[in-house]
Parts: sequence; structure tokens; C-alpha cells
Amino acid sequence: MILREVDAEAVCKLRPEFGARRYRNVRQYAQNLGKIADFYRQRRQLNEKIATAVGAACTHARLLFNQALEELKSSTNETLRIAMFNSTNMFPSMIARFGEQHPSIQLSLCKANRPDVFPENCDVMIHAWPELAAKLNSVCLLDEECLLGMNHDHPLAQAQQITLEQLRKQSFLLLTKNNILGELTHNYCDELGLLSNVSLVCDSQQTLTSLVEENMGFAFFPARTWKIESQALCLRRIEGHALHRKVYLSTPNGARSPVTQTFCRFVEAFFRSLMQPEEAN
Repeated sequence: MILREVDAEAVCKLRPEFGARRYRNVRQYAQNLGKIADFYRQRRQLNEKIATAVGAACTHARLLFNQALEELKSSTNETLRIAMFNSTNMFPSMIARFGEQHPSIQLSLCKANRPDVFPENCDVMIHAWPELAAKLNSVCLLDEECLLGMNHDHPLAQAQQITLEQLRKQSFLLLTKNNILGELTHNYCDELGLLSNVSLVCDSQQTLTSLVEENMGFAFFPARTWKIESQALCLRRIEGHALHRKVYLSTPNGARSPVTQTFCRFVEAFFRSLMQPEEAN
């Protein structure tokens, strides 16, 4: 309803023909209409002030609620500390997929460096040290073959498998022994009588790959956990002398926390989905 203000003074100027009584009634009616219009105008102004105050209060309350909700989320988020050896192939996608499925679990990653010690303040470890796995609550995730990598232009790259005799005059590049793969390949070359053929040792997976790309020698590459993207490299097996290593998931002995159990179940399922026959390139 919209009320229009009535000018009582204008009513007073009505012609005398109205008569005194009718004139008084009209004048009183006009004055009452003016009061009613004032009342609605004041109420509207009051409502606007109330609405503004209520709106500000709601905005503040919403802000406080959102802050409390974020604090609640932070207090309920749990951190899982994971130590793992260097892998450029499957681990990044594994961690990303776990984060998508379990966004409330925060992950803290560190590198596993020592084969005899479970890292301090760590919940889970993914590694390739069998001696350490035997001391902990462990499960074998993967048994992968380590293949012989060489430049694609090397004459032996044309063969699908290479004999030990063909390698007697070839140069080998290895990782240092403080790396689990370096220790494994040193022992392997020693067993095959190829240790004297090692021409260079380095401590970096990337450097090793680059040297093989430059045809500086042969090196061993894990078939699953290392991502070989270079078109200059090919992988071959040594006939009758397969080299394998196992990848373990380990936790300290004792009961696992619910978050640790969730992660371990996910990792085991992830690796099961990858267990397909390995093929040399």
C-alpha cells in the first residue's frame, strides 16, 4: 500500500460551500492522513537502519563462522610423513592420486638416505633395502627387473638380448655405493666379472642418464620406477643373468595409525594395478 501525504493547509482553503461541520471533518481527515504518512515514512527509515545493522551483523557472523570452519578443518587434518627413494616415474602420480582421494590428509615428503635406519619422525617408508625391510613391518610392493641401458646407436642395441661375452669389452657407468641401486649394480658387476669395466661412477640418476645418452658407456636402469623419456636410449636384457630389485613399503613395528593404514592400503592397491609383465624396449 502506498499512502500519499495530504496537505492539510490546502484543505483549509476549500470553498466555504462545504459547511463548517464538513470542513472540520475533511480537515481532521487530512491531518490524520498526514500523520499516517509520517509514521510509515519513519518506519521505513527505521527498517532501513535495522536492515543495514542486521546485514552488517550477518556479514560479521559469516566471517566468524568461516574462520571457525577453517580452524576446525585445520585441527582435524592429519599429516602423514613419507620417506622414499628417488623415483621419477610412478611416485609423483601415486602421491597426486592419493591427494585427490584423501584431501584432508596432508603429506610431508622426505628422502630416504640410509639403508640401516628408519628416518626419524617418519610414518611410512617406500624403499629398496631388503635388510631394513626385514627389521620393520614391511610388505613387498614390486619386484622389478633392472635392464641394461645403452645409446640407441650402439651396435649392440640391435639385439633383443645381449650375452655376457659381448659385454666383456664394454664400459659401464654406475651409481655410487651409498645409493641402493649403486650398491646393487656394483655387486652384480662383481659377480659377472665386469667390475673392471666400470669407467665412471656418479651420484646422480640424471647425470647417469645423460652419460649413457652421450654413448659414454652402459648403465643399469630399473624398468618400472625410473622414467626413461629419452629417445636416445634403449633397454636390453643380459641373457641368462637377470638383475632384480624389490621395492618395499615399511612402517615401524607396532600398531599403525588410521591415517597410516589408509595410505598403506592405497599404495598396495596402486602397485597391484601396475603389476603387468615387464617388456624390454
